[in-house]
Amino acid sequence: QSVLDERTAGFFALGLGRATGRPALLLCTSGTAAAHYLPAVIEAAESHIPLLILSADRPSELRHAAAPQTIDQTRLFGEFTRGFFELGTPSPHESAFRSVSRFATQAYERSLGALPGPVHLNAPARKPLEPQTARNEGELALVDWVDRKLATTARIFAPAPSASSGVSEAVRRVSESKRPLFVAGPLTPDEGEIVSTWARHLGVPLLAECASHAPGSEPLDLMLRSLKTLGKPDLVVLFGTPCTSTRLPAALDLWDVPVLSFANASYPDPSQRAEVMLLGDITATVKSCREQLDARRESFVIDALHSSAWRRCADDVRRAASTRLAPSSDSIDASPQGLSEPQAVLAALQSVPADGQILLGNSLPLRLADWVAAEWEANGSDSSNASRPRVFVQRGVNGIDGLIATSAGLAAATQRPTLALLGDVTTAHDLSSLALARRAKSPLCILVVDNAGGHIFDQLPLAQRRDANSETALPGLSEMWEFWSTPPDLDFVRIAEGYGAHGVEVRSLETLRSEVTRALTTNGLTLVRVRTDAASTPRFFREFDALIASFRAETR
Repeated sequence: QSVLDERTAGFFALGLGRATGRPALLLCTSGTAAAHYLPAVIEAAESHIPLLILSADRPSELRHAAAPQTIDQTRLFGEFTRGFFELGTPSPHESAFRSVSRFATQAYERSLGALPGPVHLNAPARKPLEPQTARNEGELALVDWVDRKLATTARIFAPAPSASSGVSEAVRRVSESKRPLFVAGPLTPDEGEIVSTWARHLGVPLLAECASHAPGSEPLDLMLRSLKTLGKPDLVVLFGTPCTSTRLPAALDLWDVPVLSFANASYPDPSQRAEVMLLGDITATVKSCREQLDARRESFVIDALHSSAWRRCADDVRRAASTRLAPSSDSIDASPQGLSEPQAVLAALQSVPADGQILLGNSLPLRLADWVAAEWEANGSDSSNASRPRVFVQRGVNGIDGLIATSAGLAAATQRPTLALLGDVTTAHDLSSLALARRAKSPLCILVVDNAGGHIFDQLPLAQRRDANSETALPGLSEMWEFWSTPPDLDFVRIAEGYGAHGVEVRSLETLRSEVTRALTTNGLTLVRVRTDAASTPRFFREFDALIASFRAETR
């Protein structure tokens, strides 16, 4: 795949790696070209996505000599790679070709190792760079040897992560717990299924975000809005990479109970509370824990009052969300500024077919999807992952760059209908990637939730001090707020059309559903813009909280 610029190419390769679990190979020229891969390399490193970078380079004697397109590319990406290999300038010896083959094998294995991630290979070359015709017997023999080498499929073995030796300690902690709580962050469908099955098997409450692929779980952030009324667990077990919800660290601080963490790699413990961390294949580790715990099941008894209290809270949360999200007409919550953000996101998610996939942009779209996930899942045909689209997030470093390119990579790798649910600022950051995304051979829909800026910052305490009439108002903050929200003020539809893609703006939930459905059943790129009312999200939560309070008043 030829990509116009390296930054877009890096995130496209990231999408390929996310979808397939295998490293894509990035190639580029020398100089600053490889430097444009850095944002994607950092995301790959932090998300543990396999990736290979092969950069061309000038010979070493031209470095530090003001030679054109020449910089020192040695370990260009610093500590963000799992390895660096200098291939050396070309040499007409079999040993040189053998070393290149070995370096490639080692790079591939490191990229897929116990801690998957990016690996950089650097290939300096002297002029002439063009292929030369073999002129003598020795050169002809070398060409024949290289041809035979290229025709041979290399056998590459990548080490698979194994279950942690801390299984026995984790089993002891769980077996001694009377009020455990499971919490799932982003997981693969297989991981989410086994975590969900284990929670049901034990009768343990499971809170999860929508990228956890944990069927039958309860919505994490919505549940934790009732933090002070929830029963206190005596053990919290975390699965996968860290959750997006900022309410979880607050809950862990309030409860102050032991924490276990199951993760594939790295140390996902931003709250600094994990007492036991099991690093390795989550599916294998959970399976080992379940087998050992079943062997001593007679000693494991859950507090029935604890479980029933959490179930009642879950019922209230789902009832309130359903009541608040069920529109009596397409105009509900609509305003001159646009549609309700929660309802628009729910309508989009409900339009994705079961064999499709979703990439959630960071900041508000990701959180909106989590807030409406319970209602989205409630309308599914069954509770298994087989009837759910796969959900991808790019939370290694939580950046908003490269999401269009990543969605194009996901679509190219799987050929599945792909919805990228992005905010307007995120979309503006990656508009050049539309040149790549328009080549999609399968359905690819970029849905731009345009609320005129980064209104995730409205969730900050600082936002409450904008009102000039407030006692806590900060002088000048209202006038300066655009430096936080950075509204793009772009006509995304016309921009998409300028790139040769189909663009459409929607103004009702019915049209939103029909356009997203059409886009996900039509090969190629479609950009759908929906203007939303930024005030609709805080309004949703005011009414949601009021409904929860009224439900509790009914049962007292």
